[in-house]
Amino acid sequence: MRFNLIILAYALVASAQLVDPLSEVICPDSNPANCYPKIFVPTDEWQIVREDQQIPPGLHVRINLETGLEEAKLNEDIPHNNPELMVVPQTDELEEKIHEANEDMKQKIQDTLAKYKKEKNSFVRSKVSQSDLTDFSSSVKELLAFGDGGDISRLEKALDTLTELSHDIEFGVRLSKDADIFAALQRVSSLALDEEDVGEKAFRIMGSSLRNNPEAIENVIKNQPASFFSDLFEVLQLPSTSDVIQKRILGVIHALSADRQLAYQHLNINDVQHSAGLDTLLGFFPKAGRSAKERIILILEDLDVISENPTSHFDKRSLEMSMKPEYKVSKLLQSVLSEGRAKSEKQFKDHFNTLVSLHSDHKLDISKEFLEWLSEEVELRKLGKRARDAIYSGEDGEFDAMMLEARHVVFGNPNAYRKANDEL
Repeated sequence: MRFNLIILAYALVASAQLVDPLSEVICPDSNPANCYPKIFVPTDEWQIVREDQQIPPGLHVRINLETGLEEAKLNEDIPHNNPELMVVPQTDELEEKIHEANEDMKQKIQDTLAKYKKEKNSFVRSKVSQSDLTDFSSSVKELLAFGDGGDISRLEKALDTLTELSHDIEFGVRLSKDADIFAALQRVSSLALDEEDVGEKAFRIMGSSLRNNPEAIENVIKNQPASFFSDLFEVLQLPSTSDVIQKRILGVIHALSADRQLAYQHLNINDVQHSAGLDTLLGFFPKAGRSAKERIILILEDLDVISENPTSHFDKRSLEMSMKPEYKVSKLLQSVLSEGRAKSEKQFKDHFNTLVSLHSDHKLDISKEFLEWLSEEVELRKLGKRARDAIYSGEDGEFDAMMLEARHVVFGNPNAYRKANDEL
């Protein structure tokens, strides 16, 4: 029961904010992928307690006599004659604090939902004069008051003013400090379906106010609901979203990714539980416009997921290949798959499908290591020896057949596919 209370408290906080304040992370260096939770996350297996991690009460804790490292796992019955184990006691005070956090988070969530349900945005005639739309306060008022049937030309003039001011760090902080302003920018950006200029300007204001502005980033993470970040990815993937809008949305994601804790929780290539945002970017990449692809590459480089500078090359063709955005993502996915870093069947399938899409549309180099791995992987699947997340299904069979076809048609010799297929 007490463990369930802990999990519930974590879930309630995560639903109210972009970054869970109870899931603080420790970052030993500048690479967010190397961060780990400040609060030790237990499983049924012994795990090493990292430097400065806090151990929750109620766990088994031991010193591994072979390594000298502290380890912990979930509580279970302790043999009386095992001196190496100890249990961190649970306290009524901690349970009471968790209960209080539970109730506080429930209230915060209800308050947030109530606020956004009230935003019906019926049209109200603007109280701001046309001549006053060149200053910050009046432009913000126009933005907040805009609703269905509003004057688009007035809104665009207000957005033009805010676009110019958003590049200033102080104004970026002011724009992000009021949660209603960013909510309004996200709301009017939905007009991009009919008024692309409005959506482009709204997302540009958000990106400019956050870029190289840690205080503004902190404001958004603290003040906006968790759906703010996921909504960006949702709009990004809409078929109707133009390359220009894609680039602006990615500018907002890029700016927010500078926060190491947010990057750890949403853009972590080393943890499948925290890789949703990164997986979405990689899966979207083949469908992205040219400008959007270049922005995704910048995000991946700043996250240290791919190398910013190409390695040494001895010929012009190799150098040109290494500079292609499609090759950079292909090289990353080849490495992730062949090194076994795809930690779930879904992630594995998504990455492989993305790789097939890239190589079907572009002539890209393939590493020897990847081809050797792919041959072995196809054979394991043909023999039914590939470990699965769940029971083997018809969908798995279709994917395995697609892998075999891709091995020859996409990544190898198409003429060899007929022979290999006959052997199945």
